[in-house]
Amino acid sequence: MLVWLVAFSGATALFAAGFVVVAVMWLRKLRETVSSAVNESANQQMRTAQRLGDAVAHMQKQQRAYEQQLHNLAQASLKLRQELTSVAHRLEHHDPDIMRGDRTVH
Repeated sequence: MLVWLVAFSGATALFAAGFVVVAVMWLRKLRETVSSAVNESANQQMRTAQRLGDAVAHMQKQQRAYEQQLHNLAQASLKLRQELTSVAHRLEHHDPDIMRGDRTVH
């Protein structure tokens, strides 16, 4: 009976050792898999962040160009208003009837 008990204990110890070895190997493989997945995800996030940064820089460049165009248009509008006012004053001083609508221009 003692032999069976020693054999059973030995088999149990061998099974437990085998289980521990397999568990350690599985955990190492799991760690490698998780590490690889996290690394790939981080790389993808970095690429996405880079693309977003490039897109923001491009949009800012476009915005500056649009702001410059708007400024140029505002300056041209102001100049045209000043010129129209100047022409209207000259016409009024030259021929006051034009401003009253007494004459028809053909």
